[in-house]
Amino acid sequence: MEDDVESGRHEEELIMLLAQQCDQLVYISRAIGYDSLHSHQTCFLNPRFSKYLKSFESESGHFTGLDGWPVDLAGRAKELLLEIFADWESDNMPVTWLREVLPDWTGRLLVTTRVVHIEPVVDEAGLVSGVALIENRPLFQARELRADSLLLALQQMDLDDHGGQSKLHLHPLDRKGGKHLGYKLVFDAAQGQDWLAWEDHGDKAWKRPWGDPAVKPLPKSTSTALHMGSLAAVQADRKTVKARMKFTEWAALFEKASFSSYVAHPEVLRPTRFPHAAPGEH
Repeated sequence: MEDDVESGRHEEELIMLLAQQCDQLVYISRAIGYDSLHSHQTCFLNPRFSKYLKSFESESGHFTGLDGWPVDLAGRAKELLLEIFADWESDNMPVTWLREVLPDWTGRLLVTTRVVHIEPVVDEAGLVSGVALIENRPLFQARELRADSLLLALQQMDLDDHGGQSKLHLHPLDRKGGKHLGYKLVFDAAQGQDWLAWEDHGDKAWKRPWGDPAVKPLPKSTSTALHMGSLAAVQADRKTVKARMKFTEWAALFEKASFSSYVAHPEVLRPTRFPHAAPGEH
């Protein structure tokens, strides 16, 4: 019975992922004026795609809300995207133009995601059970795509690109089942180790129990718990974050804090934009 429940949950999570990726494809197709990129035949929810992907077992276990294709789905996702984009070239759509017409989040279509570590958290408020360290990488290596491929241009438009290297961020997880709470956390190499940014992670399916970061700051106990858990999650990873790495070295592996990020730690009494320059700089 338990296996049946788990199987049903994996299928539900897969359908949610495919719906999210379908949304990315729809947005891209409309923004660049190629409406036929998304059709019944190219929709990820089309049974010919969803049945093809359904056999995977996610390494994330009970964790939900990945930012892109799980690593164990990457090979199949590549095949599908190469089929969908086979005849599409970048034409007169340079990367600089794509960055103007497409928001950063459309990059999820071309990202593979790995849950590096989940660190348990003790939160007095009782809303969060842990913090997950997430690694994102480009789905394709540049050599796998034609130089004039629209897929290559779309992958290169990612403003947080680290030259094909991993990019890290953190997700707080809820106390029931370890589900995504709808927020993203990042450290910033330009700030001290005491600084942690938080922002809305932009999916309507997630709870957001602390409300909008732009409206209300985190409670002190939650701010402290998330900061301690985030540091512990990073220090537990010895594949990406090597032993004896300095803060500025490992924090540079994190995604950049966006301009919609707010201070999660240290405690603030009102919503405070996360600084985008080192303390003392203007």
